Amino acid sequence: MKISKTSAVFLSVGSVAVITLGIGVSPALAGEQRSISGTDLVPVLAATQVQADSAAADKMSKPIISRVDKASVRVIAVDDKATYSTGQDHSGREVCLIVQTNSTEHSSTAACIAVEKFVHSGLTAMASGSDPSSKVVAHLLPADVDTSALASVPAAREAGALNQVRSDGPGQLVLQRPNDGLPAVSELPIEGTADTFTFVKFPE
Repeated sequence: MKISKTSAVFLSVGSVAVITLGIGVSPALAGEQRSISGTDLVPVLAATQVQADSAAADKMSKPIISRVDKASVRVIAVDDKATYSTGQDHSGREVCLIVQTNSTEHSSTAACIAVEKFVHSGLTAMASGSDPSSKVVAHLLPADVDTSALASVPAAREAGALNQVRSDGPGQLVLQRPNDGLPAVSELPIEGTADTFTFVKFPE
């Protein structure tokens, strides 16, 4: 199967490193039936903004606010390392993944990619403060990608439970921890198609 690489625009603040990695099936092979609507790809974007969402948006840095529409921010989940949110850029044509760490620097990171690319590649962001243990790698995948095979990795379950802010969204978020047992490359089913989505683990 032909593989295509895509890139994303990213913003970082403080001592944060952000890297986006997108490898997925070629658009020509992905099937025309898949939606490229932002709210179809990330349904939580259509949810009503609640207090937890606006609080996370208010904590975003000015460079991130210049890129991400505060009104679009929706918290997906929270764990011991960070708050994970999604949103859209001010044009509404890009999906964003926002990571706000709980490190002493309270670093924040946002990575954005056009919805036409997100449907094929997903979005990956890595954030780390001065303490190596604060490193966070998060992947946001389209809603029609079945991530259950990744959730079944025992080490991933033991890494720490996500505190769900709402029922929609956590299944799209894949958190990568050191030595978590995730395969380097996984072929994940795409609902309603015979194609697969290529999930690539961030290099450690």
